Amino acid sequence: MVEVVQKLCEDMMLSLRKVEVDIKKNINDLLLEHRHLERDHVRGSILDWITPFEYSRQQNETISKRQPGTCQWFLDSLEFQKWIKSDGQTLFCPGIPGAGKTVLVSVVVDSLIALFRSDETIGIAYVYCDFRKTHEQTAKDILASLLRQLAYGQSYLPASVISLHDMHRAQGSLPSFEELLTTFRSVAALFSKIFVVIDAIDEMSMACRYKLIPEILDQQYKVNIFVTSRYIPDIVQEFKGSTALEIRASNPDVESYIETHIKSLPCFDDWSPKLHEEVKTHISTAVDGMFLLAHIYLKSIEDKITNKAVRRAMIQFKAPKLPPSESKKCELFDEIYNQTMERVNGQKAGFREFAVKILS
Repeated sequence: MVEVVQKLCEDMMLSLRKVEVDIKKNINDLLLEHRHLERDHVRGSILDWITPFEYSRQQNETISKRQPGTCQWFLDSLEFQKWIKSDGQTLFCPGIPGAGKTVLVSVVVDSLIALFRSDETIGIAYVYCDFRKTHEQTAKDILASLLRQLAYGQSYLPASVISLHDMHRAQGSLPSFEELLTTFRSVAALFSKIFVVIDAIDEMSMACRYKLIPEILDQQYKVNIFVTSRYIPDIVQEFKGSTALEIRASNPDVESYIETHIKSLPCFDDWSPKLHEEVKTHISTAVDGMFLLAHIYLKSIEDKITNKAVRRAMIQFKAPKLPPSESKKCELFDEIYNQTMERVNGQKAGFREFAVKILS
């Protein structure tokens, strides 16, 4: 009887020890999770202190507009592949309004993130410029955003970022451009290579451009910069020595876009196969690399009931002839832009607002 009781006591003690071990493990796990949550909270607070402005939402919204399979020509181009594999290179990508520059930028960013997702030695930062937001896109604002993105790319916040935050928190102040630049350089030095993508640099103020871009291009930090812009003579001249690749909607991309959207036209089901091909071919030829113009042309025939009315409307769709000189091209692109805006102003209010937003 005594032996039985003793055995029961031993078994109970073993069970209690196991429970004790499990409880301690659970407590340690909870403490560790709490520390991680606290660290993430502190990390988020410091990043928000650097700047509350993020471009990730715009990136997600823009990439969602990509037509499946489009922009692949650009990713496969020799210029882009060379840019990715080289160090300290600039790829300047001008394009006419409505050519799909911003969507292409989102594809480039998405591609870079996918390529280097697991490599912490590669930094990626991007900016979508908007002339309507110049008050929050000063040189200091954009530099702060680039710093935030690079700091976020590290598993732990860099010491220089924490130090900058703690110093100013104690003083109740905000960092200057020079302090942000010093910290940016310190964080940049942690990476073996950095990709900086800037969309619509023509919408960045000239003062901001002249102050910021030379600092980003500091060759000491192996920064590869990707820039898009409309054909603005001064900007084209600024990047004259850089590798350039024009952004324009390729015929396959435009045809894919038209093929997808043409089916939503009210009278599409009444069209003959021949008219279907005529519309697709005529519009893809006439838009000359402008996605938005394709959209406008499709809109202009959505109320045409007969095949004859559709063909009559298409007579107005003409492709522009490009002059050889860059300055003349810039003038022509401005003219195309103005003509496009005239067409936009003739559209329904909802579409007009949408189109103006894209073209501006």
